[in-house]
Amino acid sequence: MRFKWGSRIKSAPYIENDQRIERHAERAERDEAAFPESAIEEDGGPWTAKTDQANMTQGLPNRDVDDRRSAAEAEEVLLVYDRECPACDVYCRMVRIQPSAGTLRIVNARDPNPVMEEITEAGLDIDQGMVVKKDGRLYYGSEAIHVLARLSSRTGIFNRMSYHMFRSRAAAHLLYPPLRACRNLLLKALGKTKINNLRIEGNDRF
Repeated sequence: MRFKWGSRIKSAPYIENDQRIERHAERAERDEAAFPESAIEEDGGPWTAKTDQANMTQGLPNRDVDDRRSAAEAEEVLLVYDRECPACDVYCRMVRIQPSAGTLRIVNARDPNPVMEEITEAGLDIDQGMVVKKDGRLYYGSEAIHVLARLSSRTGIFNRMSYHMFRSRAAAHLLYPPLRACRNLLLKALGKTKINNLRIEGNDRF
């Protein structure tokens, strides 16, 4: 079975996953309003310290401890990309997702691993788009970057920009092809070969 770029099957599980992603996005918006970044210093700051102290006095859980526990308990989210691409590597290392969405783990598509076997079996060409695996489902190309935007923690300039650029599925579908074309030109200029996970004859060069 072959997938076209940016496509996925709209089955009931996918609809359920979309709803789950929407809930994570809504929760992030509520957290952003309740805990503005300007009120929290990078090292936690006095505002966080006072809040944690008040919580301990009242017998309430520490917010940072809750976040770490939620992240540990949540399911892992895999981001599969070509690490030989400098632009892709910068993006994937800077992107952050909210703790309630899971723990983000980046995977180099050039290394043999089980998720790459799944991607190949699904007929997805990793040279033409990154893949996000969440809740057992594969999101490819523009869908992958859209899902990451919806799950984004929105902390820092980079993640806020990414969220506003790709939170719309239509915008992600529009912007992803030129970004992919620039990425392919960069890899060609660097003399990199394709991963060619689908083993297509004569498809080793960009």
